[in-house]
Amino acid sequence: MASEECKLSYLKELTEKLTIRDQELWERDRLVKLVFENCPAALVIWAVDTKLVFTLSAGAGLKHLGVEANTSVGMSLYEYFDTKDKKHVPIKMHLEALKGKSVNYNYEFADRTWHTHVAPLIDEKGKITGVTGCAFDITSYITQSAKIKKLEKQLAENKKV
Repeated sequence: MASEECKLSYLKELTEKLTIRDQELWERDRLVKLVFENCPAALVIWAVDTKLVFTLSAGAGLKHLGVEANTSVGMSLYEYFDTKDKKHVPIKMHLEALKGKSVNYNYEFADRTWHTHVAPLIDEKGKITGVTGCAFDITSYITQSAKIKKLEKQLAENKKV
């Protein structure tokens, strides 16, 4: 009888610890989600596995793409970009990251310009298990930069006159 009481006591204690751990993980997950959804920049973050299938998709910048968080999870980059071309810039860069390289590039997509960074996703054993990426919508920066260059050119031409 005492042995069964010990087992029940142990199970009760284990259940309480697991419940507390689950609550802490849930709260952390909720906080991470809030941070990415409320980031002041139009940021998108994602992760793909070694087959380039999305495992995560989040960030306030998703609204510029017309999608919600994690709607692309389970979809491959090939499906997302509707191509089979391994030389398509985002796919090519993700393949480079799978080889262990961190890569930056600008890419125009959905009428926006995205400054993108992808890097290998490495597990605790040092094995590459996928790619993590983030992209900032720099469309307004590009637009303003073009306007400034145009104004500078006009000013330079006016000085010649």
